[in-house]
Amino acid sequence: MFKTCSRCGEVKSIKDFIKDIRYKDGLTNVCLACRSAYNREQYLVQKEKFLKRAKAWRDKNKDKKRVHQKDYRNKNKDRLNLLAREHYKRHRTKIIEKSKKYYQDHKEACQARKKLWGIKNKERIKKYNREYKRKRKIAS
Repeated sequence: MFKTCSRCGEVKSIKDFIKDIRYKDGLTNVCLACRSAYNREQYLVQKEKFLKRAKAWRDKNKDKKRVHQKDYRNKNKDRLNLLAREHYKRHRTKIIEKSKKYYQDHKEACQARKKLWGIKNKERIKKYNREYKRKRKIAS
């Protein structure tokens, strides 16, 4: 089945229209491509308004957003790990440079954090060292 878009005038498949019960045939009169272009244009014209509305929603629904993000991360863990790995491969040198610069700029804080981690994880470090020495003995 086909329908004519009232904006561009093209005859398109009904799959190219959004469902909307307010219309007789149950579909909007503007195709997805035209609606997308219109929405993008409106966003660019009223960007501040859209950003303000989005921020207000985020502030009002912090718990809801946090739960949604946690669910999304749990459901897409493998995909997100793959994307992170690919991003690191593409930007490896830039990431390393940024990390080194941060360390140089915040050397004292980084060293303090490292020292604190060592104090909090003494047992973990001992266990690791014992295991490492045991493996090295066997390998020799």
